[in-house]
Amino acid sequence: MTDQTSDEQTVRLLVEQLITAAGTYDLDTFEGMMAAHANIGWASLRDGAWTTSTMTAEDWIAEARSEVDPILYAEPVDDWSVHVDGGHLAFVRADAVLHIDGRPERHNIDYFTLIKQDGVWKFLTVSYVGRPARQD
Repeated sequence: MTDQTSDEQTVRLLVEQLITAAGTYDLDTFEGMMAAHANIGWASLRDGAWTTSTMTAEDWIAEARSEVDPILYAEPVDDWSVHVDGGHLAFVRADAVLHIDGRPERHNIDYFTLIKQDGVWKFLTVSYVGRPARQD
């Protein structure tokens, strides 16, 4: 039997590692954390208009690798919801503020689905809803 609390802690740590890898453009680490055929999607509010996009993780990584001068960011999570089902499927909601050069830029609600394959957690989906951060 799988220890639920241990799985939840492991999954949360993996999400933190993935967020860090994305923000620092550590694309080899990011790629190694993805399941085959994983997907990335987002809905983003900018200048009063919503845009949405979806792509495979493979395509996202290829696009990121082509960036000449990527914008690095940090995205500390303020609030977590982690649910592990049967020790093999995990769902995570992470409420975070994306910072560029130490300034809050975007308020993101990130959603992750992970699956345990051969004893290793891998990401199936990475998605978020982003809005401008409040500039108090």
